[in-house]
Amino acid sequence: MPVTMDFRYVIADVFTDKPLTGNQLAVFTDARLVPEHLLQPIAREMNFSETVFVYPAAQGGNARIRIFTPFNELPFAGHPVLGSAFVLAGPMQLPTIVLETGIGLVPVVLQREGAKIIFGWTFSTPGRSPTNSRICSDTWGPIGQAGVVRVKVTKTSGPSISTS
Repeated sequence: MPVTMDFRYVIADVFTDKPLTGNQLAVFTDARLVPEHLLQPIAREMNFSETVFVYPAAQGGNARIRIFTPFNELPFAGHPVLGSAFVLAGPMQLPTIVLETGIGLVPVVLQREGAKIIFGWTFSTPGRSPTNSRICSDTWGPIGQAGVVRVKVTKTSGPSISTS
């Protein structure tokens, strides 16, 4: 009997203030139930430059993130950190969000117009200049397009992944 699991995600357009432009990012806002062996196949199925899986904080941040390209896991990348900060900090109403990454804690400072986040920046690594980002928050509502990844696992064929 096949087992079906649904995992919710948000698509955000990063480095832009215009809908359907910028660098797309899939953010799975609660990855606690996503099996480890499915992280890479899901990222490959999403086929964005990066896909982020969010977990509860473990080292003093607000959330822990794992970043995957379609081919491998990355300890850090600016675009997914900034995009994840926008997705996560919006509902939390935080002026700064601290994300736990493979290189350690990364604070992201956010600028708002009312409740809407319009700009974010971070010092991604010590001694480097800040990374700045705009994000389109008007594309499909407050942050981006929401969807579900459906994974069907059978004993004979393994996982079958589809997005909706």
